[in-house]
Amino acid sequence: MIDRTMLDVGAILYRTVGLLVDAKNLHDGVTTHDGVITNRLIGDGLYFERRSPNSYTSESEWRASMAVLKEWNGDFGYIMVRLKHTTPAITGQVSLQRLPRMGPRMVLPGGGSQVYIPHLCLEDVEVVLSDGSVGALAAHSLSDIIHETRFGSDGASL
Repeated sequence: MIDRTMLDVGAILYRTVGLLVDAKNLHDGVTTHDGVITNRLIGDGLYFERRSPNSYTSESEWRASMAVLKEWNGDFGYIMVRLKHTTPAITGQVSLQRLPRMGPRMVLPGGGSQVYIPHLCLEDVEVVLSDGSVGALAAHSLSDIIHETRFGSDGASL
C-alpha cells in the first residue's frame, strides 16, 4: 500500500550509501569537496528509510527487508538527514526483488518501509554527522557524514 503523507520538521531519515567509485566507473554520482565519489546522497528519485539500519538484528535481515543486494550496497554505510521543513512524501512497502540470474526462485522478499520524497534538495535537509552534531551536507567530508552500519546495535548511529 502506498500513502501520501507529510513528514514533520525535524524528521530523521536514513539513506544507505552504495559503493565508492573512481571517476572512470562513475555513472550517476557525486564528487565531494574532498574528491571522493559516491552515489547520489540527496536528490530527486531517491528512497529513504525511517528505521536506522543499525536496528536490524543482522545484515541478512536488513537485506531481505529492504531488498538490497550486496553489490548494490557493499559499504554498509548510511547517512542520516533531518528535514528542515514539513515535507510531502510517499511511503510504502519495499517490493519483492526477483533475482533470476541467481536462480529461478531466488528473491529478496522486501516488506520493509520506505520513503520517497520527490524533488528533495540539499537546502531541504541537514545532515546528522558521525559525532551527533548537525550541519549542511555539502560542507562536510564523506567520513564525517557516513555512519558505519552496526547491525544489532541500539538503532542509534554510533
